[in-house]
Amino acid sequence: MTNIATKLENDPELRDRTVTVVMWLMGIGATMSMVGLAILAHQIL
Repeated sequence: MTNIATKLENDPELRDRTVTVVMWLMGIGATMSMVGLAILAHQIL
């Protein structure tokens, strides 16, 4: 685990890519939950 952290510290490009992927995954998660809530609200209403 420390090895990965050191690699990220020493490689800005890799760190940027990792951050992008994490943000992208979080964005997908947020979108999915919003869609789920919309469907749920639509069924209730």
